[in-house]
Amino acid sequence: MNLITALSALVLVGSIGAVSASPAQASSLTPAGDVKIAYGDGHTIPSWSNGALLSMDGDGTSLPVIHLFDRQGRPSPWVFHVSVPEAVEVFVRGWARGLNGALAVCGMAIDREGRRGAYLATFAPDGTTTKLIRTAQYHAHRVAVAADGTLWTAGVEALDRPPTGSKDPLVDVMAPYGNSGVIRHFDATGKQLGSFIPQATVKDGFHLVNPTNYLVTASNRVAWYCGDARRYVEIDAAGKVLDLSDTKFPDPAAEVSGIALTDSGEAFAAVNYGAPPARQSMICLLDRASKTWMPVRHESSYILLYGSEGDVLVSEILVEEPVRTIRLLRSGR
Repeated sequence: MNLITALSALVLVGSIGAVSASPAQASSLTPAGDVKIAYGDGHTIPSWSNGALLSMDGDGTSLPVIHLFDRQGRPSPWVFHVSVPEAVEVFVRGWARGLNGALAVCGMAIDREGRRGAYLATFAPDGTTTKLIRTAQYHAHRVAVAADGTLWTAGVEALDRPPTGSKDPLVDVMAPYGNSGVIRHFDATGKQLGSFIPQATVKDGFHLVNPTNYLVTASNRVAWYCGDARRYVEIDAAGKVLDLSDTKFPDPAAEVSGIALTDSGEAFAAVNYGAPPARQSMICLLDRASKTWMPVRHESSYILLYGSEGDVLVSEILVEEPVRTIRLLRSGR
């Protein structure tokens, strides 16, 4: 489904409860205003990052473009052209905005000879490229910008091609990198500061590149969600790792369409399961102790979660409308 063509409704949702609050203590969410946003066909599923909605078009061309819209629905006067020298095809896998308006983008580029290379790029708030980092065998598929301006990525490290005579190419390209971290932490210059979650702990290499994976930050934490394994990983500022495998959802067939952290410490997911007219769509709050995602708000249609701003969630409900609508929903007891 082309979600831009579908023309839907974006929702900012007030956070519910503190870190220690149980789902039973969660407050209700009530509407508190609308903001209209309109942009053209061809854009990918957007994300919300530090006060702006980010969308991208031109993926796979020589010059993909990332567009920004502020909380009032106004397009930014600046656009971000993702250019990689000598590349004829540039693929953007992840993008995020920092508190100061700077942007980070990750992906893969291909030159005229068919050679492929992974990159991590940063941009000034006016769209100027400030750094293009070649990440060698490590291919970042998600990126997030922490409050201190450092970069977090989630991806996979692998050989460019399997060894000659390989009988299991996927396993063999990853075999030399079993101890390599899925999640990496970089400073603004591209220097690696840390590496977390060894690739050997992931059952299937395809799990690392699934588009249903998410990487988000808030306050002093970063969280990675692996859709295939229903695995939730959270890392705090001190490098302490919380690794929850096989988290539980209201239905075994539940599909996660977004993850968000709030500054108060909650982790939320947009969850959908079933087929119309019996489809169930909801926002769930993670109870870390039981590894369970607990429903806290039900929606009437398919829901996507794009991120958070402080203790406010930003989501989209798929409905037929001529423009996207950001709705403010605040918590109340």
